[in-house]
Amino acid sequence: MIVAFQLNDRFFTNEDQSSPTFGNSLQGVGLTKISVNIPESEYFHPSRGDLDISDDGSMFIYRGSDENGDPLLWQRRWDELNGRPIPGTEGATRPNISPDGSEVVFHSGGRVRVHPLNGGLSRTLTERGSDTPNWSPDGNWIYFTNRRGMGISRVPSVGGEIENISTVIRDNGEIEHQAVQVPAENRIIYEAQREDQTSLIQGINLDTGETKDIVLGKWPIYSHTGHLLFQALDAPVLLVAPFNLETLELTDTAVPIENGLLLVGLGNAASIGLSNSGRLIYRLGSNVGRPGTPMSVNREGIAREIDPGWIVPTDFTSSSLAISPDGGRLAISISTGGQNSDLWVKRLDTGPLSRITFTGEGNYHPTWSADGNSLGFIGGRIGNNRVLHSKRADGSGGIETLMERTGFYIDESDFSRDGKWLVYRERAETTNFRSGSLYALDISKESEPIPLVVNDFYNHSPVLSPDSRWLAYVSGESGREEVYVRPFPDTDSGRWQISSDGGSEPLWSHSGKELFYKSSDEELIVVQLSDGDAFAWDDQNMLFSTADYRSSSQHQAYDIFPDDQRFLMIKLEAADDTEFILVDNWIEIIR
Repeated sequence: MIVAFQLNDRFFTNEDQSSPTFGNSLQGVGLTKISVNIPESEYFHPSRGDLDISDDGSMFIYRGSDENGDPLLWQRRWDELNGRPIPGTEGATRPNISPDGSEVVFHSGGRVRVHPLNGGLSRTLTERGSDTPNWSPDGNWIYFTNRRGMGISRVPSVGGEIENISTVIRDNGEIEHQAVQVPAENRIIYEAQREDQTSLIQGINLDTGETKDIVLGKWPIYSHTGHLLFQALDAPVLLVAPFNLETLELTDTAVPIENGLLLVGLGNAASIGLSNSGRLIYRLGSNVGRPGTPMSVNREGIAREIDPGWIVPTDFTSSSLAISPDGGRLAISISTGGQNSDLWVKRLDTGPLSRITFTGEGNYHPTWSADGNSLGFIGGRIGNNRVLHSKRADGSGGIETLMERTGFYIDESDFSRDGKWLVYRERAETTNFRSGSLYALDISKESEPIPLVVNDFYNHSPVLSPDSRWLAYVSGESGREEVYVRPFPDTDSGRWQISSDGGSEPLWSHSGKELFYKSSDEELIVVQLSDGDAFAWDDQNMLFSTADYRSSSQHQAYDIFPDDQRFLMIKLEAADDTEFILVDNWIEIIR
């Protein structure tokens, strides 16, 4: 039986004394709740919500950044005043500390890696690891979400053969297993994400192979007190329920113990860690769907509002945008709630905003046809997501399906300036969003797709130069995401790495003489291209900081006006204050 919970505000007040009270009013014998400060020099990025606490509760590890702003793990011990960086963990996500506290496993560049905390070299366990690696209680195994099948696999912690543990069941609407945890040698629990945008916490008895549905929710954490902590399905709320690990069942109703969790990333995951010693750590705040203001920004970084007072939401599918070929209109996706959005077209600068689609099915990433009369966009229906559609930019007529590939999701696309070519990214429906290969289709005639960049890495953000001779894109093939350029359409005849220290969101100037991209330091870089038939560049220069503007790990979140002197970007409102909360003897909350 699957259990769902309705949340009521009374759980977070003192109004009903017959019920437990939570939030800032927490009281109890042996209970301590304090705010933990992280200095600015050890900045914990709001969109990098990864942390873990050791089993003995003596330290926690979180994803911060180095002196250049690049992702790096930090270690903070409670008997020390300051945290310290962990060299060798560059680009790491999803840290998990070994049971004895001597090592940390993490995901980086498509790999599962282990790093000793007392010094030494990292070791790579698998090139296939996708997410959420986690130690077994005895420290002998690492469990992780595998990249290809999106089920769960395990590998010996010292290296060795990979074993598959779970399989995503497509007939049940599952698309991915993640957030795996191993509370016992013969039990695992995890989150099964589903096509209807819900998540179901499941468990597997490794002795029998039986899978049990436990509860609707996200990011489960087992407590040795006999409880299951997890995040509410549709709210930033931390829940707890008595849990029978042997039968993989809740034995009573879940109750909330904290509201206002900081949710980050596409999975809206909270930042939560729990030790066997009874220490609980989590992060409060808000970072999802921050409003943004469309701005015109010149090359010096001087910005002005496009239409004073116009504000748009900036969650995952919304605020992807594209300027029309004549520079007079802006196509933008705007959220209709959850991960759903529709397309709108605005007459620039202060003209009307007109809705183009009305299905609310995750319509996003617009791209203009060469004549400016139509919009291509990604959309679809639940169970048939990520289809390439088209509709007239004036809103007339119906939606036309340009491309639908059975067994594949189309995640982004770009039309060539002459209207002949369509380049796009697709991935098999059995893989997660951080995968994909690039293809091209000659839409001027009947033709078959041409493979452009097909490998086991995450390739995305394809964009053609104005003369269609060059393809710029982003790939993680080096272990971190960098910007590359290849000849088009014969992409095997050359390859140039443009960024050298991390790069994203490449964009060509209309003249074709410049290439722009965002650096890992959140700066807009311009690459001056050399004259001549061969691809070469003379110099790269920083134009201005993009730290205050929306960015995307999957496609361009900005565009350039036809004069090549101004950019359209979404300026984000300041995030709410966030803080770490450390709770000692957390079980007293529910006693």
